[in-house]
Formats: sequence, C-alpha cells, structure tokens
Amino acid sequence: MSKTMSSKPSEIMEIREWSESLNGFDGWFTALQFDMAVTEFGSWVENKLMQHDKKSGKPLFKLDQLLETQNESNSTDKWWERRPVGDTTKIMNYLMSLGSH
Repeated sequence: MSKTMSSKPSEIMEIREWSESLNGFDGWFTALQFDMAVTEFGSWVENKLMQHDKKSGKPLFKLDQLLETQNESNSTDKWWERRPVGDTTKIMNYLMSLGSH
C-alpha cells in the first residue's frame, strides 16, 4: 500500500490513534506491527502472482484464489465477504468488536 499510496498502511488506517484510544498508551508499536504484517502479506501475494506454469506460461494463481481461506468445515470462505467495507470508522469499529469477544 505504501508503494501506491505514498503512506504507511497504519497511517491510512489510523492504527496508532486507534490503538491509543483502546488502551491510552502510545500506539507506535501496534502501528509498526501492522505495517510489517501488511508488507509481509503483500510480498507473499505479489510473489504468488508472479509464479507461472513452466510449459504454458499461464499464471499459477489468481488473486481471488490467494484471498480464499478454508474454515474448519472445509468449505471456502472469502474473507472480504465477512469484513466491512467503507470508511476507516467502520473498519475500526469492526476491529474493536473483535477485541471484545
């Protein structure tokens, strides 16, 4: 994200401020960890998308395949169908609700 947006993912999502609002401590470490996780995941996705079949030259993976997960019942569950889309407030509220379980 920082490559295309010229900002760190944690800045775009306001992770530091969100973390500070939850516990009152400086959220720099949470923001750092979020940025590292996004970078690692992004690198993994980019590397998978660059893999091609040696014979046909066709890509081995499509983005939607990489974003699918297997739940315990072994059925396909797309993460983007479970998560809210929209502004930062909706996403932050969703993330905060996860911590209350």
